[in-house]
Amino acid sequence: MSTADRINKLKDGLLTVTESVYHAWAHKAQAPYIVWMTDSAGDALRANGMTEEQPISGAVHLFEPTGTKESKFPAVQKVLNEAECAWRLGSIQHEQETGLTHYEWIWEVC
Repeated sequence: MSTADRINKLKDGLLTVTESVYHAWAHKAQAPYIVWMTDSAGDALRANGMTEEQPISGAVHLFEPTGTKESKFPAVQKVLNEAECAWRLGSIQHEQETGLTHYEWIWEVC
C-alpha cells in the first residue's frame, strides 16, 4: 500500500467515526467532529542519489463534549491502526471555554 493510499484510508476511516470530518480547519463545527491534517515529512530513505521512501506525518484531532458517555476515542484509534499508521496519543485537553475534550493523535505513514 502506498503512502497516498494509507492517507486516503485514514481519511475514509475517519468518516466512519463521524460525518463531521474536516481537513486542516473546522469553522463553527458542531461537536463531535474530527480535524485531520498532514504537516511534514519524516526522515526519508535516500539511495542512489534520490529519495526512495518519504514518510509523511500529521495529526488527528477529535473534539467532543466533555463527559460524553459513548466517546469516539476508541473508534479513532481503530481507524489509525486499520490505515496502517504509526501513531501516538499526543495530548488530551479539557477546554473549559468550549466544554469540549480535545484529543490529539500524531501519526506517520510511509
